[in-house]
Amino acid sequence: MGSMASSSTRPTCSNRATFERMVTHFEVLLTEGMMAPCVPVDRLPILAPAERHVLLVEWNATDEDYSRDRCIHQLFEQPRPGARRRRPPWSSTARS
Repeated sequence: MGSMASSSTRPTCSNRATFERMVTHFEVLLTEGMMAPCVPVDRLPILAPAERHVLLVEWNATDEDYSRDRCIHQLFEQPRPGARRRRPPWSSTARS
């Protein structure tokens, strides 16, 4: 689908991906609004199906086994296997 929208701002290299994603969101919103004109705007989707899948399925795949015999605060206190121990920035042994 070609771009149906234009912008008065000129995207720079640093924000080009963000700008293009916003244009895609706007195109999806316009398309969905034309297909369902009686639906309130706040109920229309703005994410393309592929982006929606990434956000809701791929990035949400956070299942992890954990010890069921500990309280939740103990799980946070226990370092993960193979994880480096981080020191707080105010620690005298912290290095830049």
